[in-house]
Amino acid sequence: MKAKISLSSLAVEVDFSKGNDISIPLNFNGSQPNTFGVDKATSKPYQDGQFIGDTRKGGPCNFETYSFTPHCNGTHTECIGHITDERITILSSLQEQMIPSTLISVTPKNTTENYKPELNTEDLVITKEDLKSQLEHVKSEFLKGLIIRTLP
Repeated sequence: MKAKISLSSLAVEVDFSKGNDISIPLNFNGSQPNTFGVDKATSKPYQDGQFIGDTRKGGPCNFETYSFTPHCNGTHTECIGHITDERITILSSLQEQMIPSTLISVTPKNTTENYKPELNTEDLVITKEDLKSQLEHVKSEFLKGLIIRTLP
């Protein structure tokens, strides 16, 4: 499916059949991103008495129980509620179905910038300097949404 979209004075064509996955896949029980040393993401077949949710173990169907911390175990979406006292959800933040956005790719690094909580010497972060340099030439109509891809 293709669409032509007008945004201010700019016309763009979007081919929805050719999306690009920019996520880092979450491999439950395998190699995966990890922040702050939280427990690794895990999955296990649901079990209740004699019932097990794994056809390989004699169950009638497959379904699993997952344990993970989205902010620390992999790719996730944030909104202003990530840094405010008020619990604002991503869904309540979306007022439009399609949001003109800019995608930037950054490699987290050590920094002397100030953060709360204080950083450990091995902590890698996305710096204000990197954000400014990536965004300085982006037109304002493409800053309604910001997609930050961190490179491993």
